[in-house]
Amino acid sequence: MTISFLWFAFRRFVSGSDTEQALAEGSWTLLGIIYVGWLLGIWILLRRSFGWEWVILALFSTFAVDTCAYFIGRAFGRHKLAPIISPGKTWEGAIGGLFGGLAATIALAMILGLIGEGYPGQALAMPVSYASAVVVGLFIGLFAQLGDLTESKIKRVMGVKEAGNLIPGHGGILDRLDSVVFTGVVVYYSLCLIL
Repeated sequence: MTISFLWFAFRRFVSGSDTEQALAEGSWTLLGIIYVGWLLGIWILLRRSFGWEWVILALFSTFAVDTCAYFIGRAFGRHKLAPIISPGKTWEGAIGGLFGGLAATIALAMILGLIGEGYPGQALAMPVSYASAVVVGLFIGLFAQLGDLTESKIKRVMGVKEAGNLIPGHGGILDRLDSVVFTGVVVYYSLCLIL
């Protein structure tokens, strides 16, 4: 599939119809391959290298970031975070999401036995310290929101409101997974450095 996209962009480029547009389309195609293929593919490496517990922690901590940012932003949000890219996001919501992700990461790391020695009798291959769990939690809180803003920016550049229409009222798959795109990468590489 990747080769067919590249072939299409190359044919448009060499046909001479509109070189500038062909280059732009080819660039967006490559960006899409990297954005979706490589960044989401890191989740497989995370599972293979560090175990399913880290995948669960990364996913549910990311969902906690989104949930806390939404509810705290709705309740207390007064200062716009990025009004041109995403007018509904506020600094208050971003800070709430950051701390919500941190709290979820610590709680999940404890529940899943990923801090210290784990539970007695539990075979745990990849434990981390509390300090390392805090660092991973802060990274999740930050990069989940960065992924959300990146998706919003891409949609603004492309001139669309939603990334798709698969889920009525919610847009496409990427509209639901925009925060997850970067968190798998940051958790994987954080663990590579920590462990």
